[in-house]
Amino acid sequence: MQHHLTGRLIAVASAKGGVGKTTLALGVAWTLAHVTRAARVALVDGDPQAGATSALGLTPPDAPLHAPAMMVDGLAVHRSSRALALARAAELDAWLQAVRVNSDVTVAGLSPALTDAMHAATLRSTPYVLVAARCDAMGIPNVREIVALLRGNYGAYIEDLKKRKGPDADQPHRIKYKKLVR
Repeated sequence: MQHHLTGRLIAVASAKGGVGKTTLALGVAWTLAHVTRAARVALVDGDPQAGATSALGLTPPDAPLHAPAMMVDGLAVHRSSRALALARAAELDAWLQAVRVNSDVTVAGLSPALTDAMHAATLRSTPYVLVAARCDAMGIPNVREIVALLRGNYGAYIEDLKKRKGPDADQPHRIKYKKLVR
């Protein structure tokens, strides 16, 4: 059965943790495998925290780029671990290409670290990006940050942010926000 997504890579990204990226990636992959009946669906856990790997009850591998995919409920799951953070962009490019060759659709859940090598490898390989965001004061700025990254002007975005919020703007944990008054 042919699908319009055959051979595609779908990235699930966010500039913030805890917004449901892993849940969204798992849901999209499972839906593609079971509802649309895509023949071969791969789920890439692209977050060194290995949230999808753990959620599926799998053990994080010592060398994720060399670990075989594990079949879980019709999904070829490519597990992650902290070692993924040490991989270079070229290694990740080759890994993602190998995964895509062996699947009809690949869903990659990414970490909240937008400037890591996994984002570079994944986002330059696909026009399909799902952005997970919260409906709160940080949600819209996080979506803007991802859009800037996708448009290729992330550096300009950070420079503008620094002008508006100070030199520590690219390190949100150091920004002094105004106290919320209710």
